[in-house]
Amino acid sequence: MQVEALSILSKKISEHHRLYCALFNDTLKPKHHNMLHYCTIMRLSGVPSNYACDRFEANHQPSIRDARATTSRRNIALTLAVKEQLRVAHRLLLGKGLSAVLETGPESPHSFADFAILPQDFNDTDISQPKYVNYKGTKYQENSCAILCTDCDGGPLFGLVMHILLNSVNEVCLVCKVVNVISFSSHYHSYHINVTDVLKAVKVSDLFDYHPVLYCNGFDGNEYISLHHSL
Repeated sequence: MQVEALSILSKKISEHHRLYCALFNDTLKPKHHNMLHYCTIMRLSGVPSNYACDRFEANHQPSIRDARATTSRRNIALTLAVKEQLRVAHRLLLGKGLSAVLETGPESPHSFADFAILPQDFNDTDISQPKYVNYKGTKYQENSCAILCTDCDGGPLFGLVMHILLNSVNEVCLVCKVVNVISFSSHYHSYHINVTDVLKAVKVSDLFDYHPVLYCNGFDGNEYISLHHSL
């Protein structure tokens, strides 16, 4: 999130509080006071996606189901704790980890044959080409965009993913079309780009930043790439 957007957010929060009091004829609640601190927190700590804990609330669902299935309410906290311990013990006995390091999608219909540009680890015949991979919790798919490295000026060098290759030791390589950065649009807070036909192959472990970036076509007919966070 850009610094300019924080000032806009602060004004919107103030407007929301004013309209709430006027339309509902009610006083503000503690949660409304907490909203006043959002801009300060984001200015000091960055965008909430890096530290938000709401995603982990999904872990509440198994406990909610256990509570609904339990008729006794004498010590519901102990009951839920025991059930959670049994689930963890079951996973340990099965030898099953918390999540898979690599998950692959179906085989892609687009074949790739230019093996000369691939890293040395991919110069064998045992190579698969899935449509997408979920590597350590991050999904890479065809027509997504990633930051391959930096150019001589320190700016980002983007790549549009055309093929995803997987070798015999489950290493992931992205074959991308190199993207030229024309300029930076302060209006869209995005890079104005054009996609070339030059191919570049980079292993996921060698990416400058493992987060995929946002690639879209603007209303003006130009192509833009926007970052999730500052580099």
